[in-house]
Amino acid sequence: MSFQPGLPVGNSLEAVGPETGIWIRATSAATLTQQAPVPAQVDIPLCTGWNLVSYPSADFEALPGALDGIAGQYDSVYAYDARLGASAWQHYGPSSPDWHNNLSGITWGKGYWIEATQDCTLTVEN
Repeated sequence: MSFQPGLPVGNSLEAVGPETGIWIRATSAATLTQQAPVPAQVDIPLCTGWNLVSYPSADFEALPGALDGIAGQYDSVYAYDARLGASAWQHYGPSSPDWHNNLSGITWGKGYWIEATQDCTLTVEN
């Protein structure tokens, strides 16, 4: 799904929920704020393959524990943070060697690419 301001047709993104990861191409500095409280529990459906999701929890959760509910059902997690320069892409893989895992945990306010090996549901409780 996508949304582009000013596009007369073809915008398929109508709303963003607490489970939704979004990728924004900003043309200038901006602040994105949350408009509604996060529910006590959010179920995030994952399809086999790559999924862009958020992690709707106010707390930082260490990996792999944050994804215990889908243990054995994913291969990789990636996060992107442009502020990190050459190390902007961070990775965690449950079967990757420690030297390759530089994503130590996940938290609210970022998007995460999760490669699911099967359809499953990630449940996040607050």
